[in-house]
Amino acid sequence: TASSGLVVNLTSGGACSVTGNQVTAGAVAGTCILSATQTGNATYSAAGLVTRSFSVRQTQTINFTPAATLFTTDAPSPLAATASSGLAVTFSSLDTGICTVNGSTLTLTRVAGVCRVVAAQAGNGSFAAAPAVTRTISVVKQSQSINLDQILDKQVTDQPFDVSAIATSNLPVTLNASGDCSISTRTVTLLGIAGECTVTAQQSGDATYLAAVTVSRTFLIQAVNQTIIFEPIADKLITDLPFTVVATASSGLPVTFQASGVCEIFGDQIVLQQITGICTITATQSGNSMYAPAELATIDFAVTNALKQTQSITIKPVPDTFVGIGSIQLFAHASSDLPVSYSTRTPAVCSISGAIVTPVGPGTCKLDVTQAGDTNYNPATPVVIEFVVRLARTKLFVPSLFA
Repeated sequence: TASSGLVVNLTSGGACSVTGNQVTAGAVAGTCILSATQTGNATYSAAGLVTRSFSVRQTQTINFTPAATLFTTDAPSPLAATASSGLAVTFSSLDTGICTVNGSTLTLTRVAGVCRVVAAQAGNGSFAAAPAVTRTISVVKQSQSINLDQILDKQVTDQPFDVSAIATSNLPVTLNASGDCSISTRTVTLLGIAGECTVTAQQSGDATYLAAVTVSRTFLIQAVNQTIIFEPIADKLITDLPFTVVATASSGLPVTFQASGVCEIFGDQIVLQQITGICTITATQSGNSMYAPAELATIDFAVTNALKQTQSITIKPVPDTFVGIGSIQLFAHASSDLPVSYSTRTPAVCSISGAIVTPVGPGTCKLDVTQAGDTNYNPATPVVIEFVVRLARTKLFVPSLFA
């Protein structure tokens, strides 16, 4: 506008054109120069020339597509963005508690949350500043797992032992125990009771890691095996007085007795029935919370008449054998020349028919050999034949290289 109110004439030069009072930027970046003139009239003299100049620059945009999700434990990673101008893009973080930016490197603080990164391009003489682009990255907690030792079955008398549990996060693991055991830090102590124990490992996580899946190990606590041992009992005469039988369990627990044959038992006192024959004493121990029941133990002795002759049994040992190998002929002889009798204590391992024994299953075969006596001989002291029966094995036949 001119102070005279007269019409101002506009002309342009450089990177623009003007029509009337409309200025149009040119196709090429540069400087636009506008000149305003007023030549005056009869009343006003010409006004002084006034010029104004400004830069004409191109617009630009930024393409920025970082990962949508990162884990708290991810290593520093490069940021990449391009400006349509080809000029370098700069980055910054709006959430430094979650992530930081140094140059074009994004570094996480190992805390879960939202990370907002801004990409910018300030422009130059040819390009105007690009609209800033902000992208949101979700930073989520990393998962973890626990490696807990396997635990073998134990016996109630076993000493305290340590277990190891390690989390992949290296965060401390909490151990708990339930059942017939306790735990202090990482040392498991058995309570002296047969049963089972479960050890559980937990890690609840932190700002960086999710809670780990709970891991547990269950193991059996087995009772201790025990055995019963008899003190030997010599053969007796029918006129002998009652006497005490002695048997002890390896556990130290009390033993219970039963009698069969030509005798009776009251507590641990054996009373003979005044007849000749064989007396068999059986000892049992039923166990407790610490010890398993003992295997039955028996002892035999002969009750004889002093007017009769004594006799004894001799046997030919039987070698260990295999299931399916066939029957075995037994050889036993009584010094009286009276026939002997055979019976099996282990029918699942071996069967007996007369003097023929047949292996039927793996284990230890136990056979009783007896001779009951007659009018001239007292019963012989029973003898036990024992041999091992194993599962049949396949023999590999290798022909001789030297025929």
